Amino acid sequence: MKDFVAFDFETANRARHSICSVGMVFVENGEIVDSIYQLIDPEEKFDHFNIRIHGIKPQDVIGAMTFDAF
Repeated sequence: MKDFVAFDFETANRARHSICSVGMVFVENGEIVDSIYQLIDPEEKFDHFNIRIHGIKPQDVIGAMTFDAF
């Protein structure tokens, strides 16, 4: 497997659709060719448990695009 995209999502709470950040790494021929990291406004309430895990707070996503726009 030389060509692939690796995704990582963080969520604001336990709901899988509450994405508050996304990271992607693009690999071609076994080499990283690009990467993206983007904060996302989940339009959901943040849970303190999730904040402790990833450190993303509600104020961090103010003005960020929603996942649909991303």
